[in-house]
Amino acid sequence: MEADHFCMHWRGVKDDETKMINSVMRGSFLKDHNLRSEFLALLNSRK
Repeated sequence: MEADHFCMHWRGVKDDETKMINSVMRGSFLKDHNLRSEFLALLNSRK
């Protein structure tokens, strides 16, 4: 998930480019290293 960090905006921080990225792996992505690697490689390829 990628999102704007609005608490910074509300406090008056003037950096509009600040992003916060959260991640969590559950189920098969947590247990299967090959599946997790494939998924993360697909995410990286879309940049």
